[in-house]
Amino acid sequence: MCDLLVDTGIDTDRWTGVDIAHALNHDGTTRGWTWPTAHAMTSPLRMVAYRLSRLDWSGPSPTELKIHDRTHKDETPTDAAHRMIKTRHRALVATSIPQARPATGEHRRAMREQLATDLTAKRTAAPRCAR
Repeated sequence: MCDLLVDTGIDTDRWTGVDIAHALNHDGTTRGWTWPTAHAMTSPLRMVAYRLSRLDWSGPSPTELKIHDRTHKDETPTDAAHRMIKTRHRALVATSIPQARPATGEHRRAMREQLATDLTAKRTAAPRCAR
């Protein structure tokens, strides 16, 4: 499959698999085309080759467009993409840490009672303004 991509003129260092799929789906949508079912295709590779050959792969890929303004000084687009992927993975790990269980009805009731007690104590302790 890689030979097919290179033969079509796709720079696989710049265009990821997701970028290529996005470009093919976008092109098909704008042309009003749909992908045939696997049963209906007689030569899937020829069809993919045809679809790939219809597109201009010389422009920036969607990944390149995403990371264009996010690169650090002297950082290659590939380095920026790897850095952003690592950052996303760290964020996913941090947010996947199990959280405390939600409060039970009993806990909520106790907190409401405590709040009511605290508010009553504040009202009785606050000096009243004389009029």
